[in-house]
Amino acid sequence: MRGLRDLLAIGLTGLMVILGAAGATAAETGGGPVDVGVTEDTSEIDRLHPEWVEAARALGAPVGPASEASGERFQYPLRMTKRAGGFSETFIANFVDHESGPGLEDFACGTRTYDGHGGTDIVLYPYRWTVMDNREVAVVAAMGGTIVSTHDGEYDRNCAIGGATANYVIISHDNGLFGIYWHLKKGTVIKRSPGDRVEVGTLLGYVGSSGSSTTPHLHFEARDSGNVTVDPWEGQCNARATDWAHQSPTVDTRIIRLATHSKQPPAPSSCDSPEPGYKDSFKPGDPLWAAVYLRDQTPGAIIALEVLRPDGSQAASWTTASPSSGIYVASYYWRSYVLPSNAPGGEWTVRAKIGGQTYAHTFKVGGNLRKARIKAEITSRKARKVRAGKRAKFYAEIQNRSGKPAVGCRVSPGRPIDAKFEFREINPKSRRPIGKVGENLTIPAKKTRHVRVRFKFGKDFEATSAEIPLQFDCTNTKAARYKAGRTSVVLTSR
Repeated sequence: MRGLRDLLAIGLTGLMVILGAAGATAAETGGGPVDVGVTEDTSEIDRLHPEWVEAARALGAPVGPASEASGERFQYPLRMTKRAGGFSETFIANFVDHESGPGLEDFACGTRTYDGHGGTDIVLYPYRWTVMDNREVAVVAAMGGTIVSTHDGEYDRNCAIGGATANYVIISHDNGLFGIYWHLKKGTVIKRSPGDRVEVGTLLGYVGSSGSSTTPHLHFEARDSGNVTVDPWEGQCNARATDWAHQSPTVDTRIIRLATHSKQPPAPSSCDSPEPGYKDSFKPGDPLWAAVYLRDQTPGAIIALEVLRPDGSQAASWTTASPSSGIYVASYYWRSYVLPSNAPGGEWTVRAKIGGQTYAHTFKVGGNLRKARIKAEITSRKARKVRAGKRAKFYAEIQNRSGKPAVGCRVSPGRPIDAKFEFREINPKSRRPIGKVGENLTIPAKKTRHVRVRFKFGKDFEATSAEIPLQFDCTNTKAARYKAGRTSVVLTSR
């Protein structure tokens, strides 16, 4: 936690400000910053590394310094699964510590690390243990290579530093570096033998908290044959070309999830595993709690939220607080709301806006939502050369494969990206918009709807054949199954 003290603002309660919707003055509000809670002991990696080098050489795998000539770059090592329910479900807690002494220095000359840390820690969020138990985030090969070593069977619910052994996968990647995928969930590690080839995107396991770990997260690390950590992030304090196909922003302010709950949302915790109480079906007169979960909230990053009736009229509105200084690496806010006894039945919406982006969550009043099933596919060109500061658009279709309506359908990027993102329903013949930006779709039984997805890239956007998975999901469905090239796009800078 020492590396995060400078990042977390102190003394802000995080209570929401009610904007005066009818009956809203009786509402309760709460939330604020969340304990990041990520430390670990990776001395086991130091101990085992010489064995991995010897094994890789015996297998004829590439061993040595990173090869710039290979042109290979790491893709993002995590991918949301069909079980995921959020827009995104991770935040980065720690980068590599570049300060050889007792101080802290990440690649960007900040302090988002802890003393001696040698990798990138990507943490599940908001309710970490629930996300872990549901296998909502998969660990995937960031680059092709040769399996050198795997280990499974260790307890995966640790929340303290100690001598426990981790579940892991070690790959000798095509760029000559060892990829270390650490703290995996018990029973999920890929069943491959040393010497087997894996390609980029291969499922290696699921995020867990095995080994010396304080919360469910992936420790991803690259080392060379000399047991030296190679930080893939390019920055002022790591002056080397990035090893990422796309290096996402150091501070990536995003809404992770919007949700409705049947009870006051518990504070997301690093070690405890409270039941979130998610609920999407209510009756008139029922109380509900609307909540928003964020990563990297900066001063002034205030979220405007509203509850909308089925006809689009506003039932309540409010705004969140934001840090007075520093950054909330993870935060959440909630507000209670009692549905009127004469609340109209149908599909209601919680809508949130931040930084020019719109997010929405659909819930139902009157009757229960019946499960549906969807399939999605990108219908336009899947690989695109793009320019920093410009826009790129793609078209996709979402098919309802069931006999029940699919409600609250939406699209979100499945990994951090230096771009604003939006989706919008379109007429498939004219490709003209017929819905609002960020407005969730209802897809009747056995019908198909078409959407346009658009990226507005940051002024420093760079990518080298970076795969961006798109998450297609609805309130009453599992997310559409991922398929490379079908539910993902590839971006390359000019």
